[in-house]
Amino acid sequence: MRRPTWSAAAIAIAALAGGCAHRATADRDLAVAGESAAAGATETAARFVPAEAYYHYLVGRIAAERGDCQGAIASFKRAAVLDPDGVEPRVSSAQCLLALGRLEETVRVVEEALAIDPTSAEALLLLGRANLLAKDYPAAERAVKRVLDAHPDQLVGYELLAEIALARGDEQGAIRQIEVLAERSPADPRPTLFLGQLFFQRGRYQRAIAFLRRTVERDASVGPAYELLAQCHERLGQLDAAAVAASQWVALDPEDIESVQEQVRLLARAGRRDELLRTVDQLTSDGDDERRAVAIAQALTRGGADDLALELLDRTLERNADLLAARLEAGRLCALRGQLAAALDHLELVREPSPLVVEALVERASVLVRLGRAAEALKLLEGALVRFPAHPELRVQLADLAARLGQVDLMLSALAAVPADQATTPLVLAARSHALFDAGQTDESVAIIKASLAAHPEDADLLTVLAIACERAGRPAEGEGAARQILVATPEHVPANNFLAYSLAQRGERLEEALVHAQRAVAADAGDGYVVDTLGFVLFRLNRLAEAHRTLQQADRLSPDEPEILLHLGEVELALGDRGAAVKRFKRAQEMLPREPNVKRALAERLARQAGPVPAAGSGGER
Repeated sequence: MRRPTWSAAAIAIAALAGGCAHRATADRDLAVAGESAAAGATETAARFVPAEAYYHYLVGRIAAERGDCQGAIASFKRAAVLDPDGVEPRVSSAQCLLALGRLEETVRVVEEALAIDPTSAEALLLLGRANLLAKDYPAAERAVKRVLDAHPDQLVGYELLAEIALARGDEQGAIRQIEVLAERSPADPRPTLFLGQLFFQRGRYQRAIAFLRRTVERDASVGPAYELLAQCHERLGQLDAAAVAASQWVALDPEDIESVQEQVRLLARAGRRDELLRTVDQLTSDGDDERRAVAIAQALTRGGADDLALELLDRTLERNADLLAARLEAGRLCALRGQLAAALDHLELVREPSPLVVEALVERASVLVRLGRAAEALKLLEGALVRFPAHPELRVQLADLAARLGQVDLMLSALAAVPADQATTPLVLAARSHALFDAGQTDESVAIIKASLAAHPEDADLLTVLAIACERAGRPAEGEGAARQILVATPEHVPANNFLAYSLAQRGERLEEALVHAQRAVAADAGDGYVVDTLGFVLFRLNRLAEAHRTLQQADRLSPDEPEILLHLGEVELALGDRGAAVKRFKRAQEMLPREPNVKRALAERLARQAGPVPAAGSGGER
């Protein structure tokens, strides 16, 4: 694309974008411009240089950097009109279209760029990516091979060919492509890392470990390799090796909170108590670092060392009682441990507005419900909406509680006022779908999600919401299809595996397959009570009662007082002959105001029959 001569307008744009005074660094500074600087640069470009294609191109890049893909596309189109031979604005426009999931338009714009330069590597790779997402694998492969014919050193092309082979189910073909890449770049750790990721996603952990070890032998500074090594060893039950890999990851960057959390969690899971205590003391020696203390407490909780987590938070709050993040985490942990009065004390709100205040309000409402004070919880959330009227999570929580209390009108009105820019997020769509179902509008509960999926057909979060809505609406085949669509692209996807396992178990179909999905979900997220509950429910359906009981007790520890988990636990205890314990579970579940109609119905039936004999299959609600 033709660069105009350096002008006063260009200097103005560059100065606004970051003080750049040199042509060579103008693009870079514009690409990383801050919010106000980018806005100023955009305004300057529009005012001073409306006829210069390059400046519209820069404005588009600024908009794309700010996440405004629609605005970026408009600017790139103006640049393309002003510069009919420009490949860059067309390629950049296609990148934005691809990000928006508009695959047909992406292909059309890329083909315009290729008509100008048939050998453009960027354009050909985009064409390959778009066709891959559209599942036109022959066209995707042809595009990438054109890249490699013209640019044999474009190594990313081999990775894309591997992805295409994998999408076709040709695992060996994918490995061959990466091995070619490894031969062409013998010192580069990325090919073996890619293979490690590939086998990890396929659940082939031993093979993944072999390639990940080759990766760190090539380059000992590749953090993601240690992260995956830790996960592979954990999935194989090799907790000591997992903890060692996490420690190696931390050694690369001791300030990286994510790696620190993994090290602490795995040390806790491995039972290496002395080493864990030393590590926590070292990591929290700076008593003023609230963020680190909270992150480590969360990791300790996930590792099963919630006593240490609460002790750490108490020490942190002794130094400064006004640390809201620490108070919020302490409140959550006390609630998890059943210390509800202490939880309420910790969750008492501070005055100043903060995103954490909203989280504390939601947690406090949950504790009030567990204490049998649902009306007070409802009043708390309604008052919170006066302070934070545009906050979608508050509206979702209010709608959920209103549904539990049977106040359908309040439930619908709470969701109707969600701001337009949040109305199609998976969180809000799930709540709206659920609300429509509760209001008897079953078809509409599915239709609103399908409408959003039309624009984003590969969105895993939306597909998960659709799967749940279809299951709830009595269309299990559609729900299963949506979940399987996710698993084709991401076999380790926790919500999809969890949904499929629960759906199959609930229907009493293909229980061994359900067990595989449930185990895969728990292996990836053993700290989610509902995920662990699914495994317990599947084991119950398989009549493996002792295992089911242990698993469901763990689910109850992770997510105490959840009606559906209590129902499942009571069902198992009933099947084991412990009628008294089962009745207590059912009564407690009923006190917790279950939202799901079939959970309410099942509880009422059990209690009406004084927990008499029930089918071994059990029952439950949706995921």
